[in-house]
Order: sequence, then structure tokens, then C-alpha cells
Amino acid sequence: PPGTRDQFRLRLERGTSPGTTEIYLSHRGVVQIGCDKNQLWQLRPPEPETEAEMLRRLLLFLGAQEAQARVLLGADAGKPRATLVTGEGHDNGVVRLSGDMDTAWRRVGLAIERVGFVVEDRDRSKGLYYVRAGDAVKEATREKKGFFSWFGGGKPAPAAERYQIKLTPQPAGGKEPATDVEVADAAGALDTTPAATRIVELLFEQLK
Repeated sequence: PPGTRDQFRLRLERGTSPGTTEIYLSHRGVVQIGCDKNQLWQLRPPEPETEAEMLRRLLLFLGAQEAQARVLLGADAGKPRATLVTGEGHDNGVVRLSGDMDTAWRRVGLAIERVGFVVEDRDRSKGLYYVRAGDAVKEATREKKGFFSWFGGGKPAPAAERYQIKLTPQPAGGKEPATDVEVADAAGALDTTPAATRIVELLFEQLK
């Protein structure tokens, strides 16, 4: 539609089963607000239906049948979402996801990309994403920027802080499996700064 822009990011990752590849597709969109010289670009809310449609088209292009594509896209449908847990020793909050570690890894990876964090490295065996998030945190606070700055264009971004996004499986105890997602600093220590708290909030908005 007029006054909107969209960005899609495609990522391939080795699957947990030998000889398989996992495809991740994330979407970010902005909408133009204001008028004349006061026009600004504002990040739009998450649009999972847009991601699903683009991924469906990609699966069809790669040779999947329509019915098969819909089954694959609906694999996670109806599963419980996330809750934001405070206290319990988590001063800056923790996002608790229902589901096993593999499901959590996929969902968190997409959430990280949707909010615009730069993934510098990842270690799936340890449940760690190493991200650079400073500029994306500033964008999320609705700092006034031009259109190209939302998508990595314009002036070079200032030096950004580095963080670890840590995924920790929780003991099931006879219940459904769950995975906690929290933010640590670059050295791996739990980060309780306002910026880290904001990152937890941003991830929760994408995961709930």
C-alpha cells in the first residue's frame, strides 16, 4: 500500500537432522506518518501472516505442493505463546516460551531479526545468539530517523553494544516443556541495565 515499505530477510541454517536445512524468513515493515516536511517512518507491528505468505510462495518455488506447504507452515500453529516472568532472580525479566528447545531456537531467531538486531554469531548447542543491538534499541524507542536508516542505509550507525541472548530449557516436571530467554552482556553475565531490560521487552513483543 502507499506509504509503506517492507523488508524480508532470508536465512539458511543447518538442520538438526543430517542432510537437512532450515529456512528462516523474517519481515520488517515501516509506515509513513505525518505530512509534508514532518513525514517520518515508523516501524509497523509484527505481521506473521505476511511472513507466512512469503514463505509459502518460497516453498512452492522450491517444489513443494500447496498442501505440503500449508502443513509445514501450520506446524507451530495453535501452540502456546510466551509469558514475561519477573522476579525469580531475573531482575530484568525473562521471556518464558512453551515448547522444546528446537522450537524456541527457531522462534527466537526470527524475533531477533524482526527487531533488527545484528546476529554476529550463534551457538545452537549452547543456546546462544551473539547480537549487536544498540542501534535497534534506539529505533524501537521511536527516535526520529529517515526511511533508509530503518533498513541499514543512510549514515553509518554508531558503535552498538553487544549482548548474548541465552536460551535455557526448563525442567518439565510432568508439564509441557518450556525454554527461558534472557539477556546477558558480551561476557555472558546476566545484564540488568535499562538497555537489556528493553531488549527483553522487544523480544517479548515479537514472541507473545
